[in-house]
Amino acid sequence: MDDFQAVEEFGKELSDRYGPLPQPAQNLIGAVQLKVLASRLGAESLHTSGNKIILRLAPSLHFSPAQQQLDVPPQINIGTNQLQYTPNQRLPQSPWQAVLTKTLKLLAPA
Repeated sequence: MDDFQAVEEFGKELSDRYGPLPQPAQNLIGAVQLKVLASRLGAESLHTSGNKIILRLAPSLHFSPAQQQLDVPPQINIGTNQLQYTPNQRLPQSPWQAVLTKTLKLLAPA
């Protein structure tokens, strides 16, 4: 799936058909949505390292100075070619999906 809305609709269809999704399934839907948004930016990778989530752009791409200065939550650090999210609490308990989705939508509007 390469469309944010399509992934969201797929999650809703699963919920309608099977009832509330367990947390691992919700996490999977959220991770796919993030990968769709990250691909719009030209991300080379989106991965976890310890308690951080790191998005790296392809070597030929960079975040612009305007993108680096966007008003994002303090847990987000936007560098030249990577974005790091360091939550205030452990990843499973943090609002990582909502924070990163909002940030990536700011960086790569549809």
